[in-house]
Amino acid sequence: MKTFATVTLTALLLAGLRVNAADLLIETPYDNLFANTAAPEYPAKAAAEVKQADASKQASVTVLVVRAALGLRPASAPAVVAAIAREVPEMAGMAAHTASSEQPGRALAIATAAAAAAPSQAGKFVSHICTVLPSQYRSIALAVAKVAPNSSREILSGIAESNPSLKASIDQSLASQAGNLDLAGVAATLDRAENTNRLSSVGGPPYVTPGPQPIIPPGGYNYSRP
Repeated sequence: MKTFATVTLTALLLAGLRVNAADLLIETPYDNLFANTAAPEYPAKAAAEVKQADASKQASVTVLVVRAALGLRPASAPAVVAAIAREVPEMAGMAAHTASSEQPGRALAIATAAAAAAPSQAGKFVSHICTVLPSQYRSIALAVAKVAPNSSREILSGIAESNPSLKASIDQSLASQAGNLDLAGVAATLDRAENTNRLSSVGGPPYVTPGPQPIIPPGGYNYSRP
């Protein structure tokens, strides 16, 4: 089977990862490779292909391998990403980004699998997944923070990077606290950021006194007279 892979602009611009677009537009043999591989072996095969690639080609190979594997076995997404993240941690972000683009309905499972395999990369792949699926940032952040609690600051920084409207508040919260945050602290930080963003979008809190308002005479109240 001949396949011509394409790549989204966001994949090309992933922070810290350089992808040669030409590598993604050439005919790839990975479809045939996985077609001749038993499904249970997909994760190990994918990780091996990425690991043995030249350093300059690893990002491109990650995209092609993940797409080929998921094209044949969509349900393998979490396991394939986890295997790549475990063997080549620096490619965890690219693998998670690609898999989430291909299988958005499995993004939460992909994120938690990647977190278990490479917790030190949590901030990066959270940012990359949320670039693909910005509306899911809260569920992704909390799920990953539960699996990788020692990376809570990096996770929140990843959310800030992928969602500029929350960045100032998240950065301020992190600057005011030392060490990692527990799950409740991560949720509270996101709550504050969301509330701050909501208030700024309407110009601040409305100062409206509830209930009926008193009728003031044109001349005002004159309390000096008996």
